[in-house]
Parts: sequence; structure tokens; C-alpha cells
Amino acid sequence: MGLAKWIDQQLNPKSIDDKAVEARLETYPTLRMSSAQLLAEYPQPKQAEKQATKQAQARGELRRSDSAAAVVGA
Repeated sequence: MGLAKWIDQQLNPKSIDDKAVEARLETYPTLRMSSAQLLAEYPQPKQAEKQATKQAQARGELRRSDSAAAVVGA
């Protein structure tokens, strides 16, 4: 492939056969997820910890002072 053909191919990306790359990317489902799906499936560690603390409080497993210590210690 010469330089002119390579440049023409780069300027027309639909002409590039990406089947091999697309097949490899299929193993990464997060690439097809929306931002909302990503946040729901993979929350930030601090957010997940706060949610767990709130749920434990709601179930009466933690006293208020324990939950405050857990948040401060995180």
C-alpha cells in the first residue's frame, strides 16, 4: 500500500475493515454501556460505602455514631 492510498483510507474510515478489532472489543461489555448504566453497575468506592452504611442504618445494624465513624474513617 502506498502513501497516497494509506492517506485516502485514513480520510475514508468506512473503507477500513475493522472486523478483527470489533470482535476483540466484544469481550468488553462496558464499551457499549451508557454513563447511567456504568454508574449503576460500577459505583465509585466511596459512594458504594456510603450506600452500604445507609442501608445498614435503615436495618438498624449501625448506631448513628458508628456510621459517622465509618464515613470519617473512609
